[in-house]
Amino acid sequence: MKTDTKLIIFDMDGLMIDSERIALETWEFCLKEKNISCEREFLISLMGTTKFHIFKKFDEKYGEGFDYERNIQPLFVKKRRELIFGTEPEKLIKKGLLELIDFAKENGIKIAVASSTVKDEVRLALEHIGVYDYFDFTVCGDEVKNGKPDPEIFLKALEKSGINKENSVILEDSSNGLLAGHNAGIRTIFIKDIVTPSDDVLDTVWEKADSLLDVMDIL
Repeated sequence: MKTDTKLIIFDMDGLMIDSERIALETWEFCLKEKNISCEREFLISLMGTTKFHIFKKFDEKYGEGFDYERNIQPLFVKKRRELIFGTEPEKLIKKGLLELIDFAKENGIKIAVASSTVKDEVRLALEHIGVYDYFDFTVCGDEVKNGKPDPEIFLKALEKSGINKENSVILEDSSNGLLAGHNAGIRTIFIKDIVTPSDDVLDTVWEKADSLLDVMDIL
C-alpha cells in the first residue's frame, strides 16, 4: 500500500448507499403532504448531520412552534424506509463498495461506520445491502451529542478503534462530514455524490475521488 492506513471510517448515506437522493425525495414528499414550501438548497444543507440538528434547523427556519420531531419526523422515517427497502440492494449500493471492503480485509485494515443516521436505521440499511457484518464497529447519530460538522462522531470512532489519527482515513460525500473530519484532524477523502461541496470545503480534504473504486489507488 502507498500509505500506512490502519482504519477506514465510512459515512453511510450517499457514500455506501445511494440514499441522499432518497432523503431529498422523502423530505419533499413530507413537506408537500403538510403543504409546506421549502427550498431544495435548504434540504441539501441538512445532508450528513444528525436528526437533532435537523430538528433545530427546521425550528430556526419555521419558528419554535414548528415541531419537526412531531409533525415531520414520523412521516419521514416511514417514507424513507419504504423507499430504501422497496429498492433492490444492487440498485442502492454505491460503485466500488464491495471491492473496497475486500481490499481492506485483504490488507488488515479495520473498517468502521460513522453515520449521522440512528443506529437501528444504519443496521437495517447495511443489512439490506448485505455488508453490515463486514464492519468492525459503528458509531451513529444517536450515540453522540453533537452532529457533523462537529468532530465528535469521528473522535469517538478513533477512541473505539484504538488507532491514532495519523493511521486513519475518513470517506465522506457531504460538506458537513468533510468539515467534521477536518475538525477532527483526520485525513478525509471526498467521494463525489449528488452535491459538490464549495471550494472552501474541498480545500480541507486530503484527496478527491469519483467513486469508492478510486480509494484503493489512493491508499
